[in-house]
This record gives sequence, structure tokens and C-alpha cells, in this order.
Amino acid sequence: MWVPLLRSAILALAMLALATPAWSRAAPADPFVMSAQTYGAGYAPAYVGNGYVGTRVPADGMGFVAGATVPTTTMISGVWQQTAAQDVVSAAPMPGWDELRFTDAGTDYALSAGTVANWQQTVDMRSGTISTALDWTSPAGHTTRLAYDVFADLARPHVAVVRLRLTPAWNGTARVTDVLGSGASTDLLPVSRSSVPGRRELTLSVRTQGTDVTVAYASHLRSSTKPLAMTAGKGPLQASLALDLAVHDGQTYEVTKMVGIATSQDSSSPASVADAGLG
Repeated sequence: MWVPLLRSAILALAMLALATPAWSRAAPADPFVMSAQTYGAGYAPAYVGNGYVGTRVPADGMGFVAGATVPTTTMISGVWQQTAAQDVVSAAPMPGWDELRFTDAGTDYALSAGTVANWQQTVDMRSGTISTALDWTSPAGHTTRLAYDVFADLARPHVAVVRLRLTPAWNGTARVTDVLGSGASTDLLPVSRSSVPGRRELTLSVRTQGTDVTVAYASHLRSSTKPLAMTAGKGPLQASLALDLAVHDGQTYEVTKMVGIATSQDSSSPASVADAGLG
């Protein structure tokens, strides 16, 4: 008599354990993961880097924030400049590579635009990844869950990656734009830039003053859903490619950019090296 009851009790406990939410089973904190729940007073942007390229990532989770107390910038190993106004060489602020801009109803996502809730940023020191997640409500009243991952590849020093996962609580069209060149120093000299929608590829090359080092970027953009349209853009020190995506309430969409980076100190053809790293 008791054996069947005991078996039933054990089965019921097992089913209860399976039904218990994962967050209720407390896990010890990972000493290799740092996190922040606010970007207010006391917050300072963290770096991603792999010994070749280093980039300070803002609280927004990607891109360049002008006028920040602690500037967001990119440096590349061994790249210096000396302008006519400088007596000595200095580190040259490089064009940004990590911008993957989300736009809703004509407004670009930014912490300073619309409203933000449930913001969190983590730095995983094992993988060198900075992850930022938040709920952003645009001035149009649409709320979208945005989750960014940014890292410089530790195994392939010439490669860096940005991934955006977006989950809208609305139906319509969203835009995601890959940008190379955010925050580039005006002391840099333009060499070339291109945006090829058919291949979803961008390139950008600049040269430093005084030291004549050419820095080349190549970016390959991929999305989990076919774009409705693609729009190319170029500026003196910038190249961009925008994807317009049809989105639906509650569905998650993923857009990833892989960036290759090389300089004329690595090769006489840095643009080829930058692109080859993404093969």
C-alpha cells in the first residue's frame, strides 16, 4: 500500500522540481563576471580588448557617445600620430567599429532618447564580452527589448563582433544600421570607404598624420530575417549600411556584424588582411 504512495510522492516532487523557475535556484556569483544595474553616478565605461584593438564601450552597449565625461574611443596597438600642432607623437583615436544602431520611427536608440527600463551591463572577463540589455521605449511609444554583445576575438586579434538581439512589443518596421567610423578623430586622413548592400559589406580606410599608418576596416553584416530594404551611406570618415526589417510583437530578431581590422604595419595591403579575417 505504501509503496505506490511513496512512488507517487517521489514523482510529484520530481515534477515540482522541474516546474520550479530557474531563477529560484540560487547560484554562486561568478567572480569573473562584473555587472552594473545603473549608468548614473559612479558608472565608468568598460573596455573590450584583445591586445591588438581596445575599445571603450558606453552604457548604451555599443557605438560612440559624444561629450561623455569618460570618452568612448578605439585604440589599435602601435598606431600613433603626430599632427602639425604636436611636438611629439601620441596615440591616435581610431574610427569606431562597434556601432550597430537600432532605429524606431525615425529615432535612433540612445539612453538619452525615449525612456529606458531594466538596464543591465555585464563584463565577462573569461570571454572578454560586454553585454548590455534593456527595455527601450522610443518617442513613438514602442517598447523594444535590446540586448547587445560586443567583443574583440581573443583567438583572432584582427576580428571583432557585435550582436544585437531585439524583441519588439509592437508590429511594424525597424531599422538596424551597421556603422564604421563613429567618433573618428578629425586629424585622420580619409583613404577609402565603401558600402555594398548586395554583399552586406562595408569597408573604411584612414591614414594617420605624421606617421603615415593606414588603418583598414571591413564589416560583414548578417540578420536572422530577410530585410525589406537596404540603404548604403558614406561620409568622409564613415561608411554605413541600414537594414529595414519587418518585426512582430514578441518575436526576437538577431543582427550580427563581424569586423576585420588591420594596419599597414601588419601588411602592405591592410584592406585585404582585414577582409580575409572574416572568411
